[in-house]
Amino acid sequence: MESDTDLLHRFATTGEEAAFSLLVSRHAGMMQGVALRCTGDPALAEEVTQAVFVILMRKARALRHECLAGWLHRTTFLEARNAGRKAARYRLALQRFGSLFSPPAPVPDEEILPYLD
Repeated sequence: MESDTDLLHRFATTGEEAAFSLLVSRHAGMMQGVALRCTGDPALAEEVTQAVFVILMRKARALRHECLAGWLHRTTFLEARNAGRKAARYRLALQRFGSLFSPPAPVPDEEILPYLD
């Protein structure tokens, strides 16, 4: 069984998809778990996991990490934390925006009776 370092090197130098696929199959579960614990949202955790693999693809040539699993864990944690914060800001903005358009409170009958014929 090839090490993560060997697979990453093979992908970085030759672009071999099989090497990258092996890395994905080895680490996707761990990364999904980290992201899910951080975000509490399965869909967001999946997005974070995919985003980290994209980061890995982009940085494959520059990475000189002996412990790829550690790098993936840390990067997933940081990305999940950022995604969770962004989602929270988005929810807050939606709440604030929604409150601008809430229907007016009903006027009690006693207040409008004097104005009626």
